[in-house]
Amino acid sequence: MLFKRKIFKNLGIALISFLIIHQILFNQMNNLSANGQDNNFARQGKIIYVSPDGKGDTCTETAPCSLTSVQQYLRSINTSMNSDITVILKNGIYYLSQTFTIGAQDSGFNGHSIVFQAETSGKVQLSGGKVITGWQSQDGKIFQTAVDNQDFRRLFIDGVAAIRARQPNAGNYFRIVDWDIANKKIEIKASEINRFDRLSETEMIAFRHWTINRFQMKDFSINGDTASVVPQNPGRELAFISNTQFLEPGLSYYFENAYEFLDSEGEFYLDKQANILYYIPRFSEDLSRTTVIAPRLDHIVKIAGTAEKPVQNIAFEGIVFEHANWTRPSQRGFIGMQAGAEVSTTDVWGDTTMIAGVEVSDAQNVSFEKCTFRNMSASAINASTNIENLSITNSHFENLGGQGIVIDTLLDWEPATATIRNVTIKNNTLTALGQDYLGSVGIFAGFVENMTVENNKLWNLPYTGISIGWGWINDINRLVGNVIRNNEIYNVMNTLDDGGGIYTVSNQDNTLIENNYIHDLARSRWTPNYPIVGIYLDQGSGGITVRGNTIDNVPVPIYTHYSQNNNLIENNRPNDVTDKNKS
Repeated sequence: MLFKRKIFKNLGIALISFLIIHQILFNQMNNLSANGQDNNFARQGKIIYVSPDGKGDTCTETAPCSLTSVQQYLRSINTSMNSDITVILKNGIYYLSQTFTIGAQDSGFNGHSIVFQAETSGKVQLSGGKVITGWQSQDGKIFQTAVDNQDFRRLFIDGVAAIRARQPNAGNYFRIVDWDIANKKIEIKASEINRFDRLSETEMIAFRHWTINRFQMKDFSINGDTASVVPQNPGRELAFISNTQFLEPGLSYYFENAYEFLDSEGEFYLDKQANILYYIPRFSEDLSRTTVIAPRLDHIVKIAGTAEKPVQNIAFEGIVFEHANWTRPSQRGFIGMQAGAEVSTTDVWGDTTMIAGVEVSDAQNVSFEKCTFRNMSASAINASTNIENLSITNSHFENLGGQGIVIDTLLDWEPATATIRNVTIKNNTLTALGQDYLGSVGIFAGFVENMTVENNKLWNLPYTGISIGWGWINDINRLVGNVIRNNEIYNVMNTLDDGGGIYTVSNQDNTLIENNYIHDLARSRWTPNYPIVGIYLDQGSGGITVRGNTIDNVPVPIYTHYSQNNNLIENNRPNDVTDKNKS
């Protein structure tokens, strides 16, 4: 009897101890949750803190650093790392005065990572913009405010993009009468153009099937019912150097960026000479209560090492990147080539990609997890030159002037070895991209090796969803071993033509396109009759297995160029294949 009592007594003490420890752990977890934290800091080693109004170099939770000063602190400790270092960004908006640049000296060392993590995922915003205030109105319709020598092409009202003043208004277009190729002029109806007050700043945006041209206006002349428009150089020369067989009558166009076009809710016009911004609020907007932001910095974050000393072991988690700027088209126009690239020189292969809010080069082991990329003037992420082990996962991309994710921005022809390899793009959502540069795509990769694009959802894009390959090369090259599978793609190709849900060019040995769901692609009434395709194997595409994909409610399920070779197309639903003979 006494023995049994001792057992029960010991069991009681153990049970009470367990309950006490459990309650302590429960309270600790509740305290973390009450602070809005993600309760996943346990995996990290050293933790330091920054905040939007941080200062000093203590970098503790009660005395956080600024984002700028934390770099000096990190450089004093990172070379002796024996575990990961987590930089907790306290919630709020960080209006950056300059690009947050990470070099080789900012790397994680000794096999450990430096992790920039939001206190609460989605509640930390790194902004490259500036808040615009001081609005006044003379007539209650058009509001204006002075801006300090700023130049920008996009504007955001409580996170919603305004419309750069245009004619005709959004959703409608004019039609080109003809292209005068010999004289490098564009013929339109005379009734559609006037001697606008700032004609040289006015832009003419013309569709070119799979891309667009943004011409700056130089002059025009009228002959009867037709006006002959003369664009400014270099756009004029660049537009007429190649692919002139695709300069066809009837292509859509519109004008943009003149005060005379300011006539509809949600439109803005920036007078750069007088430094005055004009805006017509939408019905629901009160400019005394809204937050108006104009992009200012070209890059929000730049991760840039060198070939000899790459950046290593950097991670971003739960961060919002927004309000990146891009004004180069205001100086030289934009003559689109393909997949968001532009013709930049009179050399037909002198193509370049637009800039991005986040750029990565000469780097290894870089990741973006649960991040948001939104409200940018050009693209979201560019990766170029000597990239190895790049991961972009569980992130959201929305409302971009250009592309979502760009892997290989150099667009070079065939260096000896792959310079970008081991890339993972997984579980992301991408929508409302290409808002200013309609030939943009959701995910683009040029020459890349061992890339996986998996479980992403892409919708509401003016052109192609996923575009892989560059160079139109028939032979095996360094574009090898890539996988595009289990992605859902719909309502893309909703403005331009000659593209698809998934699009490829060049030989891509040992590449797999498998189990993707592509559905509901429809031709815009403003687009001519070039193909709208589910999976499009264009010029030189080879070494590709297309298997087990489901393609529903798409004009052409699978389309192949006559030069495609050594591809295996099997067990797709439907399995219709059409050959294309485009010279």
